[in-house]
Amino acid sequence: MSKFWRDYPAIQGEIESVKKVIEKNAFYSCEKLSEVVIPSSVTKIGQRAFYNCKSLSNVVIPSGVATIESYAFYYTNIKNIVIPSSVTSMGSYVFNVNGYATINAYCQT
Repeated sequence: MSKFWRDYPAIQGEIESVKKVIEKNAFYSCEKLSEVVIPSSVTKIGQRAFYNCKSLSNVVIPSGVATIESYAFYYTNIKNIVIPSSVTSMGSYVFNVNGYATINAYCQT
């Protein structure tokens, strides 16, 4: 699937509102993806779900997401992100912004 997403011309994505989990490697290396709308039904963002999505700069994580697994947003271009208070578990190396920027993560209470 990653080869398909890597070549897909769209730059924004919306995930089905019935999804509970964004699976491991779901958007791996989708380099043209710049924005993602995650529906409130999602409770888990899987390992490397958005790994190497180099154009990804805007993500809204809704309350209801409880788990963000390792490397979920590794090698992206996210500058600011709000982590809702519903997140109770985060894996290692969730963020790495192409080594060029510091990410500002805010935890909602």
